[in-house]
Amino acid sequence: MRGPRSIRQLCLLGAIALLSLSVACRLDMLLKPTASTRPLLSVTPLEVRDSARAGSNDVRTAEVAISNSGGGTFTWSASERSSWMRLEPREGEGPGTLTISLDPEDLAPGVYEGDVTVIARDAVDSQFTTIAVTFLAQRPGLSVTPSSIEHSTNANSNAAFTDALQISNSGSGQLNWTATKQRPWVTLSATSGTGDATIQVRSTAPASPGGSTTTTSSSPPLVRPVVQTTCW
Repeated sequence: MRGPRSIRQLCLLGAIALLSLSVACRLDMLLKPTASTRPLLSVTPLEVRDSARAGSNDVRTAEVAISNSGGGTFTWSASERSSWMRLEPREGEGPGTLTISLDPEDLAPGVYEGDVTVIARDAVDSQFTTIAVTFLAQRPGLSVTPSSIEHSTNANSNAAFTDALQISNSGSGQLNWTATKQRPWVTLSATSGTGDATIQVRSTAPASPGGSTTTTSSSPPLVRPVVQTTCW
């Protein structure tokens, strides 16, 4: 049977062990920072989509917010591997804004995909983030139906004809068009527009066969109104 002295020694040893464990835990907590006190990289948005006319100088821009959702501070840098993208600035400290510029000047029509990588070396868990970028280089195409209009009549007959020209976009992007006539006996219901449209073409018999844009030796002469359409 243990005496009072032995019991006191055991209690003292137990108290020392508990004190040592408590000191070790407190020291570990001091030396190891929690996630909430370390910087955490946050990037918004994580995807950029835009479009512009291929070969134009219509540079498109998108702003990306870089923030710290944790504690402390960090420095960041951004990089890309596509020649049609530009970044400004390419590095910064703490919260900031990254501007991504998309340049269609040297691009052929098509869909271009790339990415931007943002790195924050001091951040915890999320040291780098990738932003997906999709850029559509567009080019409209002019389609006019029918390609020619022909009527035959006698000169000085006062005959009049009305036809419809269908204008449509065979490409992508916005189509701006103009229409011009080459003879005074042709009138157009519209001379400019955007996108798909219908032009009413009215032609009247010229005073003489020579007044038409094209004549033949047939009788009555062939009257061929000529309408020129362009796009840009």
